[in-house]
Amino acid sequence: DVGLPDFGAIAATGNIVYVCRGERLDVLNLNSLPTIQRSSTFADDAQWVGISGTTLYVGASYEGMKAYNITNNVISPPLLGTFNSPGNCSWASFGASRVYAADGGGGFEIVNNTNPAAMTQLGWMDDALEGVKDIQTLENGFTYATDRVGLRVLNLTNPAAPALLRTIPIAQLADPLAAGCEARVLHVGIGYL
Repeated sequence: DVGLPDFGAIAATGNIVYVCRGERLDVLNLNSLPTIQRSSTFADDAQWVGISGTTLYVGASYEGMKAYNITNNVISPPLLGTFNSPGNCSWASFGASRVYAADGGGGFEIVNNTNPAAMTQLGWMDDALEGVKDIQTLENGFTYATDRVGLRVLNLTNPAAPALLRTIPIAQLADPLAAGCEARVLHVGIGYL
């Protein structure tokens, strides 16, 4: 028992699992299953975690997004860089050389992560996605996000000018066909209607 009663987002590489605990990021070593060992703890205020290539990204709430190099040290990786954003960096999705981050009251950020040591903003949308629970980005440039309002459909084909295409309220998500949208949008994310 590693005492994880309230864990959030997770990411894994090999036998290492990174677990967000809100106030920190725990690193669990699964090399000796069925025993799970907590190997270290770092990254204060971890809201979300994700891996892209050899870089571990952590949404550190009001401290922005932090990038760590996990090439040689997965237990206590060195910090590569930080992208400071105006809001609460609460959830993200990854695309080719991009991070799509819900920034609470700070809007929606599109970040170039080609060089994690010097991340830059590609685009920003002043439509706060409050209480985001998931973001999925497809290769066609559409992003689907769920938040307190419902399902948001964003067009990110031009990262410099992201646009909110549609919001499907939570009440309508209970019966997607009655809401005038096909269930495949909600469950698989294929296309936008």
